[in-house]
Amino acid sequence: MFVTPDMEKIILDMTNLQGFRSGVKNRNTVFPSLSITPAVGEWQEGGVKELQSLNEEGWTVFIRQLCSSLQEQNPSTPLSSSSAANTPLSTTAARSKLNLLCYLCCVAGHKVITNMLINSPLLSVLTQQLRHALNWDAVSALSDLLRDNLKNSKVKHFLLPPLGELLYLIASQEEKRGSPEGLWFVPAAAYTGLMRSLREGDDSIVHHIAAKAIENISTTDSGSSHRLFTTEMGSALWYLFTHSDVEAVRLTAISLCSHSLFRITRVVPAVFSAVIDTCGPAAILGGVGGAGARVQQHLLTAMATALVTSRIHAHTHTQSGDLVMKVLHCLESPSTVTRAKAILLLLLLIQDNSDTLLYCCRHRFIKYLERDLREATPLKVNPGQSEYLSQSLDLLVVYLTGVSPLILEDVLCALRDVIGRRHQSPAQSRQLKHTLPFMSVVLDLLSSQVFRSQIVTDGFLAQFGLLLNYVTSIESNETNLARALGAVIFDELIRTCLSIVKVLSQHHALITSHHRAVVDAILPPLTTLAFSKNVECSVVVLMVLSELSLTLLVHDGDSSNKDEKTKEKTETLIYKTIQIRYESLLQAAEPVPLYALKLLVSMTEYSRQTQRLIKRSRILPTVFQLIMANRTHVNSGMVQNAVALLCNLTEDSVLDLEPLHLKGLMELVVTTFSAAAVVYLDEDRHATRKIGHLVLKALLELLHNILKQTLHLVRSALKSQRLSCPAVDREAAENLFLANRPLSQLSTPFIHMLSTENQEVWAESIPCLYLLARLYRGEGHDCLSPSCLQSFSHVLSTHMHMMTAQIQRTTLSIIKQLVQTTDRSDWLECPEGADLVSLLKDITTSNRCHVDVVPLAGEILQEISGS
Repeated sequence: MFVTPDMEKIILDMTNLQGFRSGVKNRNTVFPSLSITPAVGEWQEGGVKELQSLNEEGWTVFIRQLCSSLQEQNPSTPLSSSSAANTPLSTTAARSKLNLLCYLCCVAGHKVITNMLINSPLLSVLTQQLRHALNWDAVSALSDLLRDNLKNSKVKHFLLPPLGELLYLIASQEEKRGSPEGLWFVPAAAYTGLMRSLREGDDSIVHHIAAKAIENISTTDSGSSHRLFTTEMGSALWYLFTHSDVEAVRLTAISLCSHSLFRITRVVPAVFSAVIDTCGPAAILGGVGGAGARVQQHLLTAMATALVTSRIHAHTHTQSGDLVMKVLHCLESPSTVTRAKAILLLLLLIQDNSDTLLYCCRHRFIKYLERDLREATPLKVNPGQSEYLSQSLDLLVVYLTGVSPLILEDVLCALRDVIGRRHQSPAQSRQLKHTLPFMSVVLDLLSSQVFRSQIVTDGFLAQFGLLLNYVTSIESNETNLARALGAVIFDELIRTCLSIVKVLSQHHALITSHHRAVVDAILPPLTTLAFSKNVECSVVVLMVLSELSLTLLVHDGDSSNKDEKTKEKTETLIYKTIQIRYESLLQAAEPVPLYALKLLVSMTEYSRQTQRLIKRSRILPTVFQLIMANRTHVNSGMVQNAVALLCNLTEDSVLDLEPLHLKGLMELVVTTFSAAAVVYLDEDRHATRKIGHLVLKALLELLHNILKQTLHLVRSALKSQRLSCPAVDREAAENLFLANRPLSQLSTPFIHMLSTENQEVWAESIPCLYLLARLYRGEGHDCLSPSCLQSFSHVLSTHMHMMTAQIQRTTLSIIKQLVQTTDRSDWLECPEGADLVSLLKDITTSNRCHVDVVPLAGEILQEISGS
C-alpha cells in the first residue's frame, strides 16, 4: 500500500478520540470523549494531571523514556490483531507496546498534552514504527477489529472514527487524482462494518459516528465512495432518521442522516427511490412535515435530486397530493433556505405533472410566491440565502410566465374540435374535462402583479379573444357542452373567463399599452355576451365594458392616427350595440339595467359621438321610465346613474334633443329634484347618513347645465334681435325658454337648500338659483315665504364668512331679483322678513363682507324702502 504524507497524518491522528481531524472544509466532525473502561478513564484522568504537573526537565525525561520503550521493542512486531505472535516473548512485547499506545491514546485526548506530544520527538518515533512494520494496512486492521467487536459498543467508539477518516482520505485521494479503478484496496469488510454499525444495536453514539463517516465519504466522487451508495444504505439511514430514541442525539442524528441521504441520492438517485418504495410516501411526508428546518432542507434536496435524475421512477411517488401539500407548507417556514428549496422542488413537481400546478394554485401557491418576491431583498446578516431564494423564484417565475399561453393553446385546441357540435365523443369529453379547469391557473397568474405584465401580450389577447368567441357560442347554446362536461365545469369555464376579463379591465395601463388588441379581439365578443340570458354573465360583461370604455374612449392630445382609428372602431362597436337592442338591457331583470346605465355613463363620458347617438335613439324614453319607476327610491343607484347619464348628454347642448325628449326631461327633473330635496333635507334635519347627497349633486349638475345653456341662448337671441339677425335663432331660444319654464317650480326647493350645513350643497345650489331668478324671476311661486326668508337669513348669518366675493354678490343678487318681483306686503311684515332686513343692514355697516357686496346690500334696502 503506497503511503502518502496525508495518509501518515491521518494515521497519526487516529489517536484523537475527540473526532475526525482531517481538515476537510465545512464538515462537522465533533464526537464525544469516550473511555473503554472505568479503569482506563481513571488512568487517563490521573495521567493527564501527572503530565501537566511535570516541569520542562521532567517532560523531557518522560518523552525520552517513551521513545526508548517504543524503540526497544522489535520494530517488525505487528500491531494488528491479524498478526498474532508465535512465541510468548513476542506476544508479551506486542501487548506491552499496545498498552503503551493505549495510554498515549488516552492522554492525547487532552488538547494541551496533544500539542506537547506532537511537538516532541515522539512523533518521528511513531512514524518510524509504522514504516518498519511488516503489515500496517490500517483499513484491514480496523475492519478486522470492528468485525470481531461488533457487539462491543465501547470498542466501536474507538474504531469507527479512524476507520471513517481513512476511508474518507482514500476516497478524496482517488477523486483528486482521477483514478476510477482506485489507488488502494479497501476490503468489503470495512463497508460492511460501517453498514452494520449504522443498522444494528441501540447505541445512538455508534449510529451517529457511522452516519458521520458515511456523510464524509459521500462528499467525494470516487469509486470507493460509490460502494456505499446502495439501496440497503439508504434504508438504513432512513431507519436511523426515524427511529432515534435519545432526543438530544436524535436531533443531531436526524439532520446528519438526512444530509447523508441527500449526498448519496445526489450520486445514485435510485437510493432514495428505494427508500420511498420501502418506507412508503407516508413516511416521507412525516419526515418533511415534522422535522426542523435543516432536516427539511436535506429531505427537500434529496427528493428534488431523485426527481431530476430518475424522473420515470419517481413520478409514481411524487405526485401524491399529500406530498405536495407538505411541500407547500414548507413555504411557510421562517427559514429562507427551506422556502427556496421548497420552491425548486415544486417547480420540478409541476414540470413532472401539470396537475400539480392546478393543485398548488388551489392552495394559495401564488400568494406564497408574491410574499417571497416582496421579501427577497438582500439580507445584511446572510445575503447569500436571500440571493439563493431570489434565484429560485426567478426560475419559477420564468416557467409560470410561459405556462399561461400554453394552457390557453391547449384549451383552444380542445374547444376547436367541439365548437358548433351538439354532441361530443367520449375522448373529446375527457380532454375537455382535463383541460378546461386549468383556466383557473391563468386567472390566478393574471391576478398577480408579478405575472400579469409578463403574460399579457398582443398574442395572448388575440388567443383569449378567440376563447371568448367560443364562450359566446357555448353560452348561446350553439355548442352544447353541459351534457358532456356537467353543469359545474361548464359554468366554471364561463365564470373564469369573465373573471379574467374583469381583471384585465381593472388595469388601465395594461389596456392602454395593448388597446388595439383589446379592441380587435376582446370587445366584439364582449358586446355579444352583454346580451346573455344569464344575468350574472350579463352583469359582469357590462361592468367590464364600463371599465374598458373609460380607458379606450378617453381623449388624449398626444394620440396618434392609429390610436384615433382604434377609438373610432370602439365607437363603431358601441354604435352597433346601441342601435340594435340596447333598450332590452334597460328593460331586463335587476340588476342588469343598473349596470347597463353605468356602461352608458362611461361611454358618454368622453365620446361626443356616443352622446349624439343616444340622443337620437330610443334609449332616452326608457331611461326616463327607469327614473320614474324608482322615484320612491330616489337615492338608489339606478336613479343616480340615470341622472349622471343625463348630465353627460346635456353637457354640450340641449338643443339637439327632440321636443318630446326635452319635455320629458323637464318633467322628470322637476319631479326627481323635488323628491331628492325633500329626502336630503330630512336627512340633514335628523343628522342621518347623507345617502342622498350623490343623487342631489348629480341633479344640481344637470340643472346647472340646462339653465346655463338656456340663459346663454336667450341672451344671444336678445342680442341678435337688436342687431336684426335671423329669426331662426330667436325662435329656437324662445322654444327652449318655454320648454324649460317648468323648472321655475324648483326655485323654492333651491332656496330651502341654502339652510343645509353641507357647504358643497348650498354652494352648488346658489348658481342654479341665480340662473332661475335671471330667467324666470321666481314667477308664480312664493319665493319669499317665511320658510324661504328663513333660509336666506340662515345663509347670510351662517355661511357669509365662508363665501367668496362672487358667491356673496350672487346671493345678494338673487335676493334683489326676488324683491323686485314680489309684493312688499307679502313678506316684509312677517318676523322672518324683519330678520332678513336686519341682516342686510348689518352687512352695510360691517367689514366682514367684500367691498363690492356692501353697495349691493344697500341697493336691496332701497328697493325695500321704495316699494
